[in-house]
Amino acid sequence: MLRHDDTEPENRPSGAMSVTDMLPTITGARADGVEAIVRSFGGLRRRQLLAEKPIAEQKLAALVVVAKVVRRELVEGPLTLGELEYGRAQQAMPAIADYGMDAMTLVIREVGERRACPDCAMQPGSMSCSVCGGSGVVEDPVPYMNRARVNMGPRMLSCTACGATGTITCASCGGTARAVEVLAARVSDHGAELDHIYGPELSLTELDELRALCGGAELPAALSVNLEPRRDGGAYRDAPVRYALHGHDYEAAIPLARGALAGLGGAGKVEKEETSIHAWPYLRLSYKGGKRLALLRDAAGRHHALTPWG
Repeated sequence: MLRHDDTEPENRPSGAMSVTDMLPTITGARADGVEAIVRSFGGLRRRQLLAEKPIAEQKLAALVVVAKVVRRELVEGPLTLGELEYGRAQQAMPAIADYGMDAMTLVIREVGERRACPDCAMQPGSMSCSVCGGSGVVEDPVPYMNRARVNMGPRMLSCTACGATGTITCASCGGTARAVEVLAARVSDHGAELDHIYGPELSLTELDELRALCGGAELPAALSVNLEPRRDGGAYRDAPVRYALHGHDYEAAIPLARGALAGLGGAGKVEKEETSIHAWPYLRLSYKGGKRLALLRDAAGRHHALTPWG
């Protein structure tokens, strides 16, 4: 069954676009003087396709999905932390990260026994310098030249990271040589965003044109839809209902949009999200000779004709 969602939002602001303002018509496009650009490998040329009578007409819609989400992943397990690391860890769960931001926090859940720091067991309180590898010297990156400008090979310099001693203060315990056994949770927040148009019946060229038309423009609230499953409430109760906006079918775009939203942000639990989904209605017109176009209106109500290659 095809469901026509003909309802209009209540208390629509004066001057706001309605669904009918966004529905394309051949008559309206002709009145607007819309021309179709026929694309082929021989070049681009304008053609008055709208002046001809189409041999087929389909009412379809693309889905414009804009979403942002923050997911939180929590991995819990036992750790041995040097006293310095232990002092930096949090004791309470952090606030959810802002949209578009990634954050990782170590949270202490339980505290156990204290013991010797495992990261500086060979030299309590100290560890080998990671810059020079414990040698106290590093190779000069600039080749050494004598007065005759002959390369004399590498020259060794004192390591400034460790003062040429070959050791530095243990980064885990801060020099105390002590550590704490804890049960900790690594809390990772990952923000992700989605701004995409799903229209499987449109060619890639037409989708690119549609994105250019959209250009970040705010679509009328009257075109807002959701992806919730629909069931018939009439004689065929619980029978699946096709997704459509005033007869413009967007059933084929539903699984693509659902899949993208389900995978947005990767693993972890969704902690906060904002999503807007709009159905952008268009007419798929087919003409003799295999020519076709997609007729639609932009956010201001002006008609446009999108054409594929061929």
